[in-house]
Amino acid sequence: TEIERNENLHLWKAYWHGKRELVDRHYAYNIRVRPTPAKLPDFDKDGLVDPNLNEMFLFHGTSHEMLGVIADHGFDERVSALNGGYGAGIYLTDDFCKASEYASADSATGDKVLFINRVVLGDPIFMKSALRNARRPPERGGDFSPGTTFDSVIATTVSTKFSPGPIGSGGEVRGEEHREIVVYDHHQVYPEYIVHFKLV
Repeated sequence: TEIERNENLHLWKAYWHGKRELVDRHYAYNIRVRPTPAKLPDFDKDGLVDPNLNEMFLFHGTSHEMLGVIADHGFDERVSALNGGYGAGIYLTDDFCKASEYASADSATGDKVLFINRVVLGDPIFMKSALRNARRPPERGGDFSPGTTFDSVIATTVSTKFSPGPIGSGGEVRGEEHREIVVYDHHQVYPEYIVHFKLV
């Protein structure tokens, strides 16, 4: 296993400004962020993680072909598939096993790669049903003005012991073995560390 830090000033600035814009948006619409505990350790050595924005580190498994693209240019939700369980977003997880499923092995060496990302969730919605064809989180409704959305989606963890798969034919979530987290704005994700590993 090898871990390297991805130091990309352009992406870092974009991420940092994205955090500030999220704070301004919360203030403008009187949104109160509900705390969401992080499950991964805090890899931040500079004390910049903001728990008031539910900022945390999350995994994203990928291919060797996409490794350099993401490291240099970041994630791009515009090329995500709409038919994903929660629409066209950037899919992340706090479970290494889940991320490794999406990390394709190099044909020559068998090595896999994934990113440890710094992610700001803001105020998420916990989903109990699928969100296919979505390009943004659901609207808040209630007293909020139309068009005011949540900041991210967290797929609620439920037992899959008696279920054949995560998404039912009617769109209901039949079970997620691991927590799946989706953001729909690349400014909410900074690909900070690259992990090279091999499953044995």
